[in-house]
Amino acid sequence: MFCSNYYRPRILLWQDHTGKPFPGIILVCPNTGTKNHLFYYIRERLDEDDHPDFYLTTRELIQTKGLTNETLGKILSKAE
Repeated sequence: MFCSNYYRPRILLWQDHTGKPFPGIILVCPNTGTKNHLFYYIRERLDEDDHPDFYLTTRELIQTKGLTNETLGKILSKAE
């Protein structure tokens, strides 16, 4: 994954270089089917406690409601 260049559990590459926490990753999907697939795919691969925050939404939601906390769905690991 692209973010593995910047985020590795317990190795704080981003944090060490920027002095800031790793940002949330927002994925905008073309449709609900893709969003649902990514949700299950990412959730299966998240560590229990040490992972970046992932958010999913669809293009249609952003067009109708804007990019807000309401339109972003955070993916939690199975343990959360």
